[in-house]
Amino acid sequence: MRADDIYETTFTAERDWEVIEESAILEDEETGEEASYCPEIHSLQYLQFLREDDPNAFSLQYQNKVPQEGQGIIHSDWWIEDNPPNLEDFDSLAISSDFSASLKEKADYTVFILWGKRRNNGQDEYWVLDMRRGRWSGNIDKCNVLIAMLLDWGMLETENEYEINYRTGKVTWFLDDPSEVPIIKQTNFYLNFFTEAQSYQVSFRSDWINYVQNALGIWSVTCVPLTLKGDKIQRLRGVTGVMQRKQVKVNKYRKMKRLKQELLSEMGKDDCRDCYTLGLIGFGVRPNLSFG
Repeated sequence: MRADDIYETTFTAERDWEVIEESAILEDEETGEEASYCPEIHSLQYLQFLREDDPNAFSLQYQNKVPQEGQGIIHSDWWIEDNPPNLEDFDSLAISSDFSASLKEKADYTVFILWGKRRNNGQDEYWVLDMRRGRWSGNIDKCNVLIAMLLDWGMLETENEYEINYRTGKVTWFLDDPSEVPIIKQTNFYLNFFTEAQSYQVSFRSDWINYVQNALGIWSVTCVPLTLKGDKIQRLRGVTGVMQRKQVKVNKYRKMKRLKQELLSEMGKDDCRDCYTLGLIGFGVRPNLSFG
């Protein structure tokens, strides 16, 4: 199937045809987990192998999706997985974000990516250390997901017991009084938290100040709103230079398959890719942005 295929131009719902679309790989809307549409014919592992081997052809032939503008911007050999340095070896740490304000079935996910930046062999090196992706109903839930990720990495400490559902990112605190807030201790790690300077992100930053800073006393994470220029594809093109020069590396011990898929092929959602792009922009990779 191509963009000018008869099934894209003539046999369409707009022309009163009943269109039934199925994809070989299905994705759970709540957890993001993938499954084969017909495992008796093709296993999920086999389909994932085909997708990784040729994302464009797989999107057309198996997923019934026509690639959008921007396909092929990122080359597979720019994706480098490696053993990350110790946190103490980074010059700066940051979290980038991509928010969804809706819980509707087709809404995007909220994504957080943990970054590290250091000088290595005379050039800047950017590390994707960890990622959280899920649908969380409110700003406090999103704040707790961020806090839990920092607790996992030892950037924060707590004596309270908690549990993380790593499928959904949801955090449960085990407190004697449900009205209480957990006791969080800061360490010697300080981070910037990159968000877009838009209306919903402004609302989130307000809750971040009230809950994380004022209620929990965490001041080691600073919100940095970024005013972006250009569309998504233009911004993605603006950060490809550091990728092509092999300055961006990915923690091989964390599950980053979704991020890799969104960067190397056009998928239905681009929340991970947008979060990735924002992180590099926040580090100043692209010059034409302003802080506000």
